[in-house]
Amino acid sequence: MRFINWIYDALISLDMVQANARFLILGLPNAGKYTFLRVFADNTLGILQPGLCPTSQELILNGVRYTTFDVGGRRRAQSLLAGYFSEVEVKTVVFVIDATAPELFSKIRTELDILLSLKKLSKVPFLVLGNKVDHYDAVSEDELRDELGLYPQICPTDRPIQLFMCSIAKMQGLEDAFRWLTGHRQHRSEKV
Repeated sequence: MRFINWIYDALISLDMVQANARFLILGLPNAGKYTFLRVFADNTLGILQPGLCPTSQELILNGVRYTTFDVGGRRRAQSLLAGYFSEVEVKTVVFVIDATAPELFSKIRTELDILLSLKKLSKVPFLVLGNKVDHYDAVSEDELRDELGLYPQICPTDRPIQLFMCSIAKMQGLEDAFRWLTGHRQHRSEKV
């Protein structure tokens, strides 16, 4: 519970605890988005079988609206997200990746490229979570960086983007990820 309170405090410092702020959680099916939401909603695990995830789901927790989308192919992602972003202000994007599914990395890279090219998200921090590192077949951080092309020299300096390896189900690696995100949001606020 202490960790959940720390995350809530971090969200307050990110100015995300308000009715119209959005903390957008994206990723392919079975990456761990729903588990992420359940862990923060009631500190329990809710693991769905592949293919049973809804297209979108909303959860309001302590005044923060969490939205998750199962992002599929290129056209679906563009049309779904284009309509969504025109109506809301997104403060942060969390992109969850199943680190045990290297066969999906090229599709994931395509989805990330689409998101990173959207003008509406040009200044929004991206927190990329390489999930399921507690599984024996998870790839290393270096392998995932190589597959996704997530290196500082490629990423624009006005949009913080970082990859953290984690296990959402075991709540490992998330504290460092949110600490990074909090630091980048505060740094951006000081510049403005």
